[in-house]
Amino acid sequence: MITATRFSLFIILLLACSFLSYSQVTSAGSGNWGDGSTWVGGVIPGSGANVVIVDGHKVVLNVDATVNNLTVDGTLEFEDITARTLTVNGNLVGDSLKTKSLPGAGPLIHTLILYGDLTLQSLFDLRYGSNPNVGAADVIITGSSNSTLTGPSNMDVNGVTIDKSGGAKVILGSDFIQNNNSSSLPLGILNLTNGIIETGNFEWRVRATGSAAGVQGASSTSYVNGNLVLFMPSGTPVRTYPIGDGTNYRPVTVYLGSSVSNSGVKGYIVHANANTGSSTFSGNIDKVSEIRYFVLQNISNNNLIYYSYAPSYGLDDGVNPGNTDLRVGTSDDGRATWTDRGTFGTHTTDLTNPPTFVQSDSTAQRDTLSSQEIIYIALARATGTTTNPLPVELVSFSAAVNGNVITLNWSTSTEINNRGFEIERSTDDKNFQSVGFISGYGTTTEQKYYSFTDNNLVNGNYFYRLKQIDNDGTFKYSNSINVDVVTIDDYSLSQNYPNPFNPVTSIQYKLPEAGFVTLKIYDILGNEVTTLVNENQESGSYTINADLSSLSSGTYIYELKVNSFTQRNKMLLLK
Repeated sequence: MITATRFSLFIILLLACSFLSYSQVTSAGSGNWGDGSTWVGGVIPGSGANVVIVDGHKVVLNVDATVNNLTVDGTLEFEDITARTLTVNGNLVGDSLKTKSLPGAGPLIHTLILYGDLTLQSLFDLRYGSNPNVGAADVIITGSSNSTLTGPSNMDVNGVTIDKSGGAKVILGSDFIQNNNSSSLPLGILNLTNGIIETGNFEWRVRATGSAAGVQGASSTSYVNGNLVLFMPSGTPVRTYPIGDGTNYRPVTVYLGSSVSNSGVKGYIVHANANTGSSTFSGNIDKVSEIRYFVLQNISNNNLIYYSYAPSYGLDDGVNPGNTDLRVGTSDDGRATWTDRGTFGTHTTDLTNPPTFVQSDSTAQRDTLSSQEIIYIALARATGTTTNPLPVELVSFSAAVNGNVITLNWSTSTEINNRGFEIERSTDDKNFQSVGFISGYGTTTEQKYYSFTDNNLVNGNYFYRLKQIDNDGTFKYSNSINVDVVTIDDYSLSQNYPNPFNPVTSIQYKLPEAGFVTLKIYDILGNEVTTLVNENQESGSYTINADLSSLSSGTYIYELKVNSFTQRNKMLLLK
């Protein structure tokens, strides 16, 4: 039996433990992290502490340390004697974080492990000193929640590893710069293990110029969605950009001339039709991709000669395996004209392990770009061929749940030789099986609407995709959409994904009861710009895939109204 006195003592001890776990520790003056005199009350920060380094104080990290949140209003400096590890389980904010110049002892590499956000204002210098006596720090960004990185324009960061879990991302709040190169240190390497970097309007710059430096790793679960700047090595300058468009991972490789050391090239993907609508074609091509195109911009002060390009393709690019009709097209006039760049040797299309690279002919036309000029790259097909088909233009693809029944709805704006759609279902977004077929309209320029119902499903998570099949048997896949079959107790409107996006994003909402539903998008001034849903709907979970290519870049508000429920969320469109 627990007496009242013992119960009171238990509560006091519990509160005391809670207080210690989330206590704040503040610097009392400048000094070493491991010295009690550096901290108010003589308490050296523990792993559960929220630590504040006061303005005007400089604390030297002379021990390994783990904290919850860390606020550096003064300066935090890694020591120059022993490699140290600083782990921040929450957010790191404040003024200055740096390493020290070494006194002739050679390179010393510390480690910063970050789970939350990084926001530093004045100094973020994790490569300090001159080669070989460099004090540096590798940054490991990990955890299962998003991390936003914001730093000063003069940051100098060593190697960075992205190792997120559970779909968490790294989001830029400013340009992020991995600086310089060294024969003594693995400087400037971006290790992509797991998690997507979303740059928005900012840039991730990897300034390493060594042939073995740059980016390592990368996969369909870890790439850069947005602006990636790589600096070219001397010798044989080749760089592969591990980029995607928020929908799929589609790297591209660029081959340049030999005298371009320290020249930077920015690469990114635009998820949209490479044809402006009035593009013309030069050489032996008659079509470019309607799905995406690649952009490479010379941001250096030097003229750069581009010898060859190798974009990649996968299941959603309208490419069929086993043919030699795929080409690489380029444009240097804003996509007004696309020029056939052929292929390097004979390329036979292969989708056994996508994404697959197709390299352009390196002996054909070469492109000389001056500072800030842009070259566009896209998949193209040989004139007069249909083996890599013109895809049906899918406008929308959405799903609704009512109990254990899922209804899929989609529409097209144009169709050419469309036999129909095979509907495929999966529980892991990898292994799909056919669950039905809906006939197409052949060839039409009118918008057409389709629907398919999947009945008697057990509770669980499902993925659906469309396999669009042409009359000649060629096919392409849509992006998959994710649907939950669960009991719904309340209204909800989820954050759109991806966000930021360009130009396609998904919005999910749940209805515990039937009602008249409107889902509208407004600009930041409150003006309505488009309506996505305006109809009666049954209770269930709904996923709307919205193509907002007609809108300009900017922040928008999407609003769900049904019965007495109203909710608004922000979304960011970046083109």
